Amino acid sequence: MTLAVYLPTLRYGLVYDDIGQLVKNPRLTAWHYLPGYFTTHVWAHLAGQPANYYRPMFLLWLRLMYVLCGAPGPWWHLPTVLTHLGATLAVFALLKHITEDLRASAVATAVFAVHPIHTEAVAWVSAVSEPLFTALLIGCVYFYSRRKGRVSLLSLALALAAMLTKEVGIIAPLLIAVYALTQSKPQSSTRSTWKQALADAAPYLLPVVVVEALRWNAMGTLGTTMPAMMSRWQMALTWPSVLALDARHILWPVHLSESYPVEIGTSVLPLILLAVLVAAAAVTFWKASANVRFALLWIVITLAPTLALRSLFYGDFVHDRYLYLPSVGLALLLAIALRHIHWRPAYNIGVLLVLAALIVGTERELPVWRSNLSLFTRAVETSPSNPYLLNSLGQAYMEEHQVAEAQPLLERAIAINPIYWKPYYNLALCYQAQGQPAVARAMYERAMQLRQQTQ
Repeated sequence: MTLAVYLPTLRYGLVYDDIGQLVKNPRLTAWHYLPGYFTTHVWAHLAGQPANYYRPMFLLWLRLMYVLCGAPGPWWHLPTVLTHLGATLAVFALLKHITEDLRASAVATAVFAVHPIHTEAVAWVSAVSEPLFTALLIGCVYFYSRRKGRVSLLSLALALAAMLTKEVGIIAPLLIAVYALTQSKPQSSTRSTWKQALADAAPYLLPVVVVEALRWNAMGTLGTTMPAMMSRWQMALTWPSVLALDARHILWPVHLSESYPVEIGTSVLPLILLAVLVAAAAVTFWKASANVRFALLWIVITLAPTLALRSLFYGDFVHDRYLYLPSVGLALLLAIALRHIHWRPAYNIGVLLVLAALIVGTERELPVWRSNLSLFTRAVETSPSNPYLLNSLGQAYMEEHQVAEAQPLLERAIAINPIYWKPYYNLALCYQAQGQPAVARAMYERAMQLRQQTQ
């Protein structure tokens, strides 16, 4: 069912970061580049790109895609979809192991598989890191839970692979610890103690040390080189808006976009309300079953990195792909709830109707990722005052040789942010195409001047 839903992506083009990350990346074309995956950052093939991301396993995966599918093109969507199928199977294995209920696990996994919130992570080739490292992290926890001895070497290997695929993989020791606290069979009449949980999680600190040492060697830093876009207090004030938007997209995944307008928070009242909700949840948390506690902790631990807003670009705070990993916890909560249902034929019909609605929603949202033109048209509809998206849409029109449509978008981008150099450059191309070389040259010189000043 999931494969059928996502098969249309095989006709889609490459969009957004795909061009710079795949098409213009010579390091994917030959195996002799492999050692460099571990000694440089992910964007090292492009001059001037900041060293923010260390993802050698992600680059290795892209290299394998190049071997299997040839030069980057529409067929690259197939291994991305298959990666989502692999993550879906991993979700099912984990849910079935925890709930011991086949039907509840199957239904909850089906909801995970076809939920529209995952269209970005599955339809965008460069976002394949989301299902890939999600499958690896789930496998890490699953094989830990099925270990025969004190340590599962396979679980440790999957943790290391997850950390080398995406930075968030570093949460593996925390996931192991909370699983030990909530799920492990007690050695005596009491629950697993904190001491035992920490002892079980301790071996997973070794992959953390290895990855951080490799990252330091490759980038010279353990953090990001991006300047802080806001203060810590402003970041905290922005959390309620971000979490509210995430919740809305989970519950009502309609008119999804690559980007959403989220203003930096200025009022303390939403943060107070959020704190009250968190406190109320904490009071009831300890009364919940072990399975519910594990699901809730999974959501909290995997969602927390998405709230590190200070190092993100303004207007780039929220992305649906960030919910791919946390939604595993939501699927587990759903499976736990379904486990207590006494199934009747009417319930089966209800399940089918819900899945049908989700499939229709996914089919409606998928075409947004068909091309840069469709992607940034939706993005500008969602964030009409974002100069970066206006420039991207103008550039997409230029790629389609629609200069008349591109020019007003680029002029709007300049009016909103007069020191952003890229719309000047694209506007120079517009004037050149319209036979106005003098104006084009002036725009080009202004673009280069601003680029030099802001870099």
